[in-house]
This record gives sequence, structure tokens and C-alpha cells, in this order.
Amino acid sequence: MIENNKSLQNQYINQRLLENAIASAKSSFSPSLGFTGGVSGSRAGNKVGDMDMDWANSANFYGNFTLSWNLFSGGNRKRALQIAEIDSDIAEIQLTDMQHDLDNSLANLFEFYQVRKELLSVADENLAAAQLNLQISRDKFEAGAINSFNFRDVQEIYLRASQGKLEAIYNFINAQTSLLRLTGAIVQEYE
Repeated sequence: MIENNKSLQNQYINQRLLENAIASAKSSFSPSLGFTGGVSGSRAGNKVGDMDMDWANSANFYGNFTLSWNLFSGGNRKRALQIAEIDSDIAEIQLTDMQHDLDNSLANLFEFYQVRKELLSVADENLAAAQLNLQISRDKFEAGAINSFNFRDVQEIYLRASQGKLEAIYNFINAQTSLLRLTGAIVQEYE
């Protein structure tokens, strides 16, 4: 469930970004070292009289190091670090809340699934009892022991039991689908 939940994965990414923001805010307290380098070149030619052109090539290489340290920024660096740390703490609390909510939802949904499973077995037993009752009533009706009104009542009980089983099957499949959706098993099948 935790691996396949997109919101939770996004929150993990957000947490890493906020950790990088803290590191960036801390880096402003350190001195910075810069290096620049380059090459400049020139080519000059001289021609005297009928002689061939005389070419002169020159290249200059250079490198500069710069060390800088911000002595005072009006508290902006400290404030930026505090804000980054507070944002990270808030995101961590939100992440923990999301995990607890998902765990609670999973526990509740699994309990609901177990109840629906039990209700399905009760509906099976109820249908079996209604079918047996219908068979006994049919035999009694054919023997003349009960009238058509009583037989019709038993048939209606059987129809309600059949409908109850179909509803129990639907509710069980619905609970199972919700459980699969929460755990990410449906998404995993298609990836």
C-alpha cells in the first residue's frame, strides 16, 4: 500500500526537496570559492618585401580564484534556514499523518471486507435453507397439505433469499475492489 500510493510517493519526494532546501540554506553560512579561467590567443603576420608572410602565434592562459564570505545579511540567512527547517518539519508531520490515515483506512477496509465475507457465507446458508424450504413446500403443495397462498409465500421467501445472496456477492466484490484499490494491487497489474 505504501509503495503504490502516489500521494505518499509525492510526499516523499517533497520531503527530499525540503531537505535539499535546508542544505542550501546552510550553505549560505559557508564561504564560497570560485574559479574562473580562460585562454586568449592572437596571431600576427609580417611581410617584408617579396618574402613570405611570417606568422607569430601567442596564447595567454589565466586562472582566478575568488574566496568570498558574507559577513552580514540582516538576518536573512538565519531566517531562511529557520523557514526551511519549519517547512521540513511540517512536511514530515504531514507524511506521518498520511501514513497513519492510510494504515487506519486499510485496517477499517480489511475489517469491512471480513464482515462482507461473513455476510456472503450467511447469505449462502440462508439461500440453502430457503431452497430446502421451497422443496419441502413444493412436496406439501403437490400432496395438498398446504394451499397456494402458503406456497406463494415460501416462493417469495426464496426469491428474497436469492436476491440477498446476489446483493451479498456484489457487496463482497465491492469491498474486495476497494481493498485492492487502496493497496495498489489494481495499479500494479497494469504496470
